[in-house]
Amino acid sequence: MLQSLKFNIFNLDPWDAQLTKLPLVRKGFNGPIASDVLYACKYWLDHIYAIEPHVEPEITTSVLDFLHHRALFWIEVLYLISDADGDLLLVANKLQSYLQEWLLSTTDKELIEDLQIFAKNLRSSSVRSLQAIYKTVPSQLGSRQTIWSFYEHLFRIEQGHPQSQSQSQLQSTRDAPMALSDNMASNAAALWAAGSMVWSVAVSPNGMRAVSSHIGGVSLWDINTGEKIFSSSQGHNGLVTCVAFSPDACMVASGSIDKDVCVWSAQTGHLIAGPIRGPTNWVCSVGFTQDNTRVIYGCANGSIYFWDIHASQLIIMLPPKPKDNLALFTLCPDNRIIATGSLEGAVRFLDTHTRLIFPDLPRYNTAICSLSLSPNYERLAVGHNNLFDIWDVRAGTLVVRDIAGHSGDVVSLAFSPNGKHIASGSLDNNIQIWDAYTGDLCAGPLRGHAGPVYSIAFMPDGNIISGSWDCTIRIWNIEYILKSEGNIFEKYDDLGSAPSYIQTPALVPKSDLKITSRMNIEAVISSLTAHGCRNLTEQLDLAACGDYPISNGGLGDIYRGKLRNGVEIAIKLTRVYVGADDRNEKQLKRVAHELYTWSKCNHPNIQQLQGLVQFRGQIGMVSEWEVHGDLSNYLAAHPNGDRCHICAQVSSGISYLHHAGVVHGDLKGANVLIGRYGVPRLVDFGSATLEEYTLGFSTSTTKATFSLRWAAPEVMQGQTKASAMADIYALGMTILEIITGKVPFFDKGDTAVMCIVLFEKSHPTRPDKSISKNSENGERLWTLLERCWLFEPEQRPRAEEVKAVMEKMTQDTLQPR
Repeated sequence: MLQSLKFNIFNLDPWDAQLTKLPLVRKGFNGPIASDVLYACKYWLDHIYAIEPHVEPEITTSVLDFLHHRALFWIEVLYLISDADGDLLLVANKLQSYLQEWLLSTTDKELIEDLQIFAKNLRSSSVRSLQAIYKTVPSQLGSRQTIWSFYEHLFRIEQGHPQSQSQSQLQSTRDAPMALSDNMASNAAALWAAGSMVWSVAVSPNGMRAVSSHIGGVSLWDINTGEKIFSSSQGHNGLVTCVAFSPDACMVASGSIDKDVCVWSAQTGHLIAGPIRGPTNWVCSVGFTQDNTRVIYGCANGSIYFWDIHASQLIIMLPPKPKDNLALFTLCPDNRIIATGSLEGAVRFLDTHTRLIFPDLPRYNTAICSLSLSPNYERLAVGHNNLFDIWDVRAGTLVVRDIAGHSGDVVSLAFSPNGKHIASGSLDNNIQIWDAYTGDLCAGPLRGHAGPVYSIAFMPDGNIISGSWDCTIRIWNIEYILKSEGNIFEKYDDLGSAPSYIQTPALVPKSDLKITSRMNIEAVISSLTAHGCRNLTEQLDLAACGDYPISNGGLGDIYRGKLRNGVEIAIKLTRVYVGADDRNEKQLKRVAHELYTWSKCNHPNIQQLQGLVQFRGQIGMVSEWEVHGDLSNYLAAHPNGDRCHICAQVSSGISYLHHAGVVHGDLKGANVLIGRYGVPRLVDFGSATLEEYTLGFSTSTTKATFSLRWAAPEVMQGQTKASAMADIYALGMTILEIITGKVPFFDKGDTAVMCIVLFEKSHPTRPDKSISKNSENGERLWTLLERCWLFEPEQRPRAEEVKAVMEKMTQDTLQPR
């Protein structure tokens, strides 16, 4: 059921006002849900009742995994197939009486209690629809709302479906400020779609590769591009609980609940050794010795083993202790010292060279949820319930006790490479950053994941990578987070009213000063720096800047350069026209406007403006050099990437801009660059407008420019220069461009395009090869694009809705079944 159940498994319209009760079992319904899954939904609790709790730890883990990640979908099935409301009441009673001895944590117990409340209340609902289920959850649960914390991203997305609202409600929703949303990435530098629940993540010592684990195998990632290099289809049969890189970054070890350990190539993902089956229980922790010749792994009975990869020899290093189950361990950076933790609260240390066991720390009264050793082996972080402690390892003393901040169990801990910070991940879906010496909160909670954060790790560059049950992997820019913590966009009065991902430079008061086309460069720079734009002229390494532009646009040129600290940058200069003083003065004002608007934007999918420079007698706009170029270059070099995921991130960038009062005005593939980790970033704010300005600009007489094949009808007709709804039209065209790899109307001339859009009120023809009619999500995507291209602007969807739809799709779901 963990693999089979999903939201709306019967493919019903969630927003029909009424659905008749579905007697699927009685009539032998032959639908998208298999008969064995139907049987399992109705009777799995009765089968579990016959098993003694905790005899087989992997069964316990599977039960709890199912409840945390599929319980609501299971109740959805019961709700739609039940012959009588008494079925749900019976299930509610069984949940408590059958599973009370299986529960391991406070969060588990709260989840069961919330499921009971939900099932009992749901049975009395008079509306038989999916909408009834997903609107019932937040209103009928208690104050904890554990179910909500696991499934909130579904509620938010589905309740925003336009077919469930009147047109007036839709308009008011568009006009209202965006509420704080936990599934918005606050400072995530990258977001990768893993395709299944992520249990463990690890990063190679050289920072080139990442590995993640899931049910049935592991996936290998190229950190630079964000591409999935390999996903295993052999080696493991069950849930892979742990992964680790070898010190030389050439191998990956993985362990699973099927009691097997495998070793993979970190370059190709191919199986090098194994699977080797331990003589005892399932594997819960794995690592390597410093010489790369042996795998260290811990089993659920508390024992630690060494496996000689070349000799295939198994050596027991730490025998199990009675009543010390689950050998969760962490290694110090030289892989010599192991710290282990157990469900019974024991913490022990082992020297892998001498096999000496150090004295235990005082035993905890609760299970050890997570462990991490500092790089210098001075500190040990120990997670227990929703708290964690910091120990001085050498002195054996407690430095900071019961560090609180999470509402769910702290299931992952990691020290930064310099040992100054600790990152914690929790079942509450959040990440927090702490001072490793004082236990003070430095940043967080970092919101973005929509499921428990079961694994976090620091990368060599100091960033954090995290894996979650929401089937995503995120990379977080920790240096930036620590610097910008607490700053908010100027249009919001307080943090409670601002989207959690909005972070900008310090606020400045409004000014009566205007930038006009008659101002000289020095005056413009002075005005811009006074309003938040950084002047980097003194930091520019002129010797490292190119003599010729490496890229030319319609209005400007891009130069490649460096700052004195060695950081590679791109410098955008607006083109100067010989003998056209009036035109050049207007261009200067245009540069100032673009710089000012760009400086107010801060989001993972918006290219970050670093500042301005005075370069070659002009004002240059400085940004990070994006190694992968624009979308067309990236897609040509990486044709197998998940294009739906790129579309979702582009939509996220546009959604951010609109909620921040910014209209892009020229969205197209050429204005989307691909940065590190394979993250798309919107660029070129020359046509952008801001809803609110603290710095004035004189009225411009320069005609607005637009890109014909991406331009909305009202822009072509000159009715508007730019608008949020025109951005949505262009977003639909850009999504089509990403999916197909071709510009819109690629087979038409400009005149034909204008005729199709303005007179026929039509749009590009459907590319059946890329968006198949016989696919899982082909119809859904094409319907979305057609709505983006509606002739009347007010009928188009919001960017947030486009993002929500694209986040549910993958490239595979657009291909023929």
